[in-house]
Amino acid sequence: VRESADVSWMARVSSAAQWRLRAFEARGIGQCHAVLVNSALDQEHVRELGGSDVKIAVLDNCVPRSMLDHPWQADPARPPQLLFVGNLAYAPNAAAVRRLVTEILPRVREDVRDAQLTVCGARGEELARELGQHAGVRFSGFVADLLPLYQGSSVMVVPVPVAGGTQYKLLESLAVGLPSVTSRV
Repeated sequence: VRESADVSWMARVSSAAQWRLRAFEARGIGQCHAVLVNSALDQEHVRELGGSDVKIAVLDNCVPRSMLDHPWQADPARPPQLLFVGNLAYAPNAAAVRRLVTEILPRVREDVRDAQLTVCGARGEELARELGQHAGVRFSGFVADLLPLYQGSSVMVVPVPVAGGTQYKLLESLAVGLPSVTSRV
């Protein structure tokens, strides 16, 4: 890279930064008892930097591949089912559910009278007490296997006012092909 005249100055800086980052990663790996990674590709990278003695655990931190094997199918005979998934103690998720129940679902039910909303997620007891009496709303609590819910729904709704990190609920619903309606964030 240094001798080639056609490599831009910015590419040279980037190359140097990547080299330093690689050295930093190698030092960090060397100080760990074990390394958690998200994919086989990451595992290969850590093994290359840390050698064969590094204990590596691969944790699938995204959509399980098995979800891709179960594509969602529209079913006109199925009652219209909106779905929200998330940790309900997380304030943006709670705000989204409040908006869904008090503003969005009533407007949907003006046109689609039998539309239902299923809200599932851990730590939603307070929200269920607050909003569970609204027509067409069902709180399911924590659900270990979301695939049947994705399969049985008509649309994933995610009107979160603030989002941080990866929205796994969207990645999962998209993996099965479930249509999704979201806020801009």
